[in-house]
Amino acid sequence: MTAQQFIEKLSTFINDKEIDKVEKFFKGNDGVTKHFGVKFGDVFTTAKEFSAMPLDEINTLLDSDFYEVRMGAVSIMDFQAGNKKTSEEKRKQLFNLYLIRHDRLNNWDFVDRAARNVIGEYLMDKPRDILYQLAISENLWERRNRDGRNSCFYPEK
Repeated sequence: MTAQQFIEKLSTFINDKEIDKVEKFFKGNDGVTKHFGVKFGDVFTTAKEFSAMPLDEINTLLDSDFYEVRMGAVSIMDFQAGNKKTSEEKRKQLFNLYLIRHDRLNNWDFVDRAARNVIGEYLMDKPRDILYQLAISENLWERRNRDGRNSCFYPEK
C-alpha cells in the first residue's frame, strides 16, 4: 500500500460539485491547500481500505497540498491507532508522527480526527506534559484549547 495508490484510488471519487462544499467547510485556508472535490465519506472509506499503510507512506500523504489527501493520512493514522491489535510501539510511532507533522495539520478536522485515538488513547497511561506544551503553543492547530485544557485529547473513560 503506497501513498500513490491511495491518491489514485481517491482520485476516482473526484467530483467538481464537491469542490465548493469542501472550500466552504475548510477553515483556515492557508493559500496553499488545494481540494480534490471528494466527499468526506469517500475519503474515510478509502482510508479504511488503506489502514495497513506503512508510516513512511502516511508521512508522504501528509506532504500533499490536497486537503482530502492529508485528511486521508490522518484517518489512516486514526484507524491504526484505534485498532486493538496495534502494538504499543506502533501507537508511539503514530503519536510521534502526528506531533512532528503539525506543520501539515492546519484545520480543526485534522486535530479532531486524531485527538482521541492517536493522541488521547496513547497518553492514557503516560505523562501528559506534552498536552500542556500544546495548550500554550502559539500555533493555533497545536493549541486546540477548550475550557482551559486540551479536552479533545482526553478520551472518555
